[in-house]
Amino acid sequence: PRYIYPREPKFSVTLISPLSWEEIDAYEFPLYEHITCMDSVTLRSEETASGMKPFIAVSTMTVMGEETTPKGK
Repeated sequence: PRYIYPREPKFSVTLISPLSWEEIDAYEFPLYEHITCMDSVTLRSEETASGMKPFIAVSTMTVMGEETTPKGK
């Protein structure tokens, strides 16, 4: 391809404890992958007594400028 790559910051998600305000975990997304939506969802899980467990769901899209088609994940 003959185009100039845009200069974009990297997106990341950092989970922080609401009690101690300490970082629990972090994930940095690849270059040009933008976060488009994030939500807390409860899914079935055999790990808990209730059978339900909270998760963070993140949707992303690879955006490389106006000359390419964005692709979602």
